Amino acid sequence: MLSQIAVNATKQVAEKNEVNGVSLRVDLDNMKVEKKAGASIHDTKLIKGIILDKEVVRSGMPKLIKNAKIALINSVLEIEKTEMNAEIRINDPQQMQGFLDEENKMLKSMVDKIMKAMS
Repeated sequence: MLSQIAVNATKQVAEKNEVNGVSLRVDLDNMKVEKKAGASIHDTKLIKGIILDKEVVRSGMPKLIKNAKIALINSVLEIEKTEMNAEIRINDPQQMQGFLDEENKMLKSMVDKIMKAMS
């Protein structure tokens, strides 16, 4: 089973190359074996595409997304802390909630701009 998966993976990344009479060339950097603990060897599968192995931040996040659009962003999507020393005094829970809501609003604005650029 594993050998068949390896052959199929190799065929997926093989490129035609007529140098020195060799008809196919395989760059092994185009393949990766990713090991995951906890499953049987019979659960092994060939993924034709990209796997983003990230921790699930919230339980409601999807575990699988099909036909996804992918944006490569060379920047963090977070509200950066100020470089100067600043102090915010919060006297009641309403102020704290307002502060958190404003941070969420700023993040949503960033995501909305990205979504608009992708459509």
